[in-house]
Amino acid sequence: MEGDLWRGGCSHGEEASEEGGFHDAARTEGGPHRILDSDRYGPGRCPPPWPSLPGQGVNATAARRLDALTGARFFAAFHVLLFHYGGPLLAAAPRWADRVRDCGYVAVSFFFVLSGFVIAYHHAADAERRALDVRAFWVSRLSRIYPLHAVGLLVMVPLAIRDEWNARVFGSASLLAKGVTLAAHASFTQGWVPQLAMSWNLPAWSVCAEAFFYAAFPLLAVQLARVRSQRQLFAAMAALWFVSLAIAAAYLMVRPDGAGPLARHTSGRWLEALKYNPLVRLPEFAFGVCLGKLFRLGDGARGGGGILAVLATIGIVAALAASSWLPYPLLHNGLLLPLFGALVFGLAKGGGALGRVLAARPLVLLGDASYALYILQFPLMLWATVLAGAGVNLDGAPFRAAYLLAAVALSVAAHLALERPIQRRLRPWLLAQVRRGTPRPASGTPLPAIPRA
Repeated sequence: MEGDLWRGGCSHGEEASEEGGFHDAARTEGGPHRILDSDRYGPGRCPPPWPSLPGQGVNATAARRLDALTGARFFAAFHVLLFHYGGPLLAAAPRWADRVRDCGYVAVSFFFVLSGFVIAYHHAADAERRALDVRAFWVSRLSRIYPLHAVGLLVMVPLAIRDEWNARVFGSASLLAKGVTLAAHASFTQGWVPQLAMSWNLPAWSVCAEAFFYAAFPLLAVQLARVRSQRQLFAAMAALWFVSLAIAAAYLMVRPDGAGPLARHTSGRWLEALKYNPLVRLPEFAFGVCLGKLFRLGDGARGGGGILAVLATIGIVAALAASSWLPYPLLHNGLLLPLFGALVFGLAKGGGALGRVLAARPLVLLGDASYALYILQFPLMLWATVLAGAGVNLDGAPFRAAYLLAAVALSVAAHLALERPIQRRLRPWLLAQVRRGTPRPASGTPLPAIPRA
């Protein structure tokens, strides 16, 4: 069956972050990234950076926009949509092209790496010197990812209430079960119990992971403070890649869910934990943090990166085209980390012609809206099926093409009309609540500035 997330019996929980991700996997940044994560300003839409100390890399004059990474976020998020809903559109495409589409779940890993990179680029130096205002950092992250996450859940409430729509998402779940899973999603805890992640807004599992990454970042940055040289950073990234693959390899060897073929349609409690547990996915984010530190060692200087970005892109496409020969758990959980890292690093350095294309103003706007595209894709598809009526072929190419175009347009609208305005109001309000309990210094001593995140 397709990677569809809109019908019952689908591959529930398959990736859709931005991060960062994420993305802000984001969207985040991605990744995904998310979706998977990205900074509040988008990757590279830099706030005033940390004060520079000798040997610490990026300084106040070197911080800059990394618009090529922002544009890349859109393509990663759209890859996720093609994975979930684009099968009918590529029915006549060569098999290798459909295999590339069918591996859209790896975009979440890209968002996790991108999220770690951007967070390190903006905040690692302060965190390492214990100068980061941790509460302000967390407020900034929460105000970045939560508003549209809440919107995604709210627009699904009618689907949970109306009996004739229930089966498409909730099956025969009781009202109590729906309430429990809603609470888990609202509190970013669903990824810790994968069964809870496989309801409501399924792609939000990666946002749960990003929330954990943000919580862990100040401590993670302090632990990585002693890793300073290029050689040490490369060794740390190799170790994190090994840990990520070792966890997936252990699953392959033990097979706790029993024998049988392993593919993205395979279900099992342990396989779902492998895919969605935030702690298991932490090495991918930490890899990105080390990559960001490596970038800072070169003062974040522009120039070059074009060949590296192109070669990394070719390598990623080739690996996905050959995915039928690669173990699914490894591909899902970080097998492509070195290629993702090379792509992020190359684009951050400028990316040559590829970077200039990705940094075009329309793609930067789409990249800024990539978190909205990622986090709202599932609710939008559910409502599209409800509104389409019985006479529409939901598996037909015309319906899927119309959905993809509408999803992109609506994500831009949501970014401009909801995400940005809510962030502008929510972040200062949350910061005021946080500061309200902060002890004031002695009279005549100025309050320390809380750095923008």
